[in-house]
Amino acid sequence: TALRNVEVRQPEERLTPEAKSTYAFLLYSQALNAEDEAALLQAAPLMAAAKLPPNIWLEGGVWLVSRKSEGAIPYLEQGLSVAPDDMSLNLLHAEALMEQGTPERGVELMRAYLKKHPESLDARLELALLLVKTKQYPEAEKLLNSVTGKQRTPLVDYYHARALIGMDRPGEAVAYLQRAIKDTPDFVEALAELAFIYEQKPDLKAARGVYEKLLKLNFSSQDVLLRLINISLRMG
Repeated sequence: TALRNVEVRQPEERLTPEAKSTYAFLLYSQALNAEDEAALLQAAPLMAAAKLPPNIWLEGGVWLVSRKSEGAIPYLEQGLSVAPDDMSLNLLHAEALMEQGTPERGVELMRAYLKKHPESLDARLELALLLVKTKQYPEAEKLLNSVTGKQRTPLVDYYHARALIGMDRPGEAVAYLQRAIKDTPDFVEALAELAFIYEQKPDLKAARGVYEKLLKLNFSSQDVLLRLINISLRMG
């Protein structure tokens, strides 16, 4: 009976800031090790209160996004409340929004981030990718045109080609796809786009050559085999 009027406090309320941080990290680690989504989402407010660093939030966020968890977005929003300018968290948040069917929100977020950090190449590429996926091709092409020199990776060329194809300019896309493939010979998505353009032209000999490469790389082998048969029949 003597205990009846004693106020029960949560364990974290009695802790010093350093101990709170350790406690939040332990809950987080335990949840990840046990692969327990609910426990990780419960740990998130404590992680935010303890202001755990972005790399810790990122690891949990990557895990939730890889599981296609609906909790990924609220979890990442709590992480961003602690580190609003962390690029990796912003990119992952945009990816999660795209995965969960709201890429337009991702576009808005990346536009806002790019306004604050115009020098960020990764943010520019993420925005361009989201714009291609939301069929906003002219804006994507404009962004990708601003990426020059060594910054032009095969992925940049591939998305540039996708934007041009989306604007019904496949002829211009060919050079970008060829360059992407030259640098990364097993870039199957670029090969598939190139084969399709050749087939539509029609440049059947070139299309057959690219489809044969895809077959060797085991890319959608049944579909590729059917396309090859179709081309062979058309070529007699």
